[in-house]
Amino acid sequence: MGSNRRMDHMTWPEFKEAKARPVIVPIGSTEQHGQHLPIGTDAVLATCVAEDLAERIDGTVLPALSYGYKSKPLSGGGPLFPGTIDMNGVTVINQMHDVLNELIADGFTKIVVMNAHFENEAFIVEAIDLVTRETGGVATIVETNWWDPVPQSVIDKVFDGLVFPGWALEHAAVTETSLMLHYAPEMVHMDRMVEEAGASEVIRALPGASRRCSRPRWTRQSGWFQCRERKAHRRCLRRCGSRHLRRRIRRIAFRFC
Repeated sequence: MGSNRRMDHMTWPEFKEAKARPVIVPIGSTEQHGQHLPIGTDAVLATCVAEDLAERIDGTVLPALSYGYKSKPLSGGGPLFPGTIDMNGVTVINQMHDVLNELIADGFTKIVVMNAHFENEAFIVEAIDLVTRETGGVATIVETNWWDPVPQSVIDKVFDGLVFPGWALEHAAVTETSLMLHYAPEMVHMDRMVEEAGASEVIRALPGASRRCSRPRWTRQSGWFQCRERKAHRRCLRRCGSRHLRRRIRRIAFRFC
């Protein structure tokens, strides 16, 4: 993407001139993503998808908010892995609230929040609600997770031969690994993937378990939670990534425009 779409590459007069166009706020997390993906995976994906969207809607991309709400043991591994840095909910709300307020004060009225961390969403929506009330709704603010536009037909193709566990448990697994292979292959270490039972098997063994459980022994040591067999996982990876990315971007753009 050209630097003319990156806020952090702009001068302030260039950013001022962009206020009539949409602006995109990526938000991710700083969280373990298995032994094969980097801790900054969510922020990388939020930024890259935002950049693709910016090309389609003639938008500007802000620097990513790289810290998110608390990781859960059966989705992101919880606080049990070094490098996972969690924020309290009020911190996520306040940070997003202030960024949105500043954008509106600068004259932007078309704002997209691109989320890539499952646990962030409720706090993003709360910040949007507060800002909308305080500013009288002068700006149109759309929140989306990068996975929201993925239709069931695509999920069926990507997970052919596997059980799709839901987006909460699809952590550091098929889709995130595929997208990182598409956007930043130099950051992916496929040789470090570990074979281990997926979180869905743990949940079947523990009927009362949920993403809120806090027992370290129920958290997968590898840090990724989907597929037990590495061969099946690699087979799914070949079906995902860039193959379906354009459809997701089109759907997000349609929702905004």
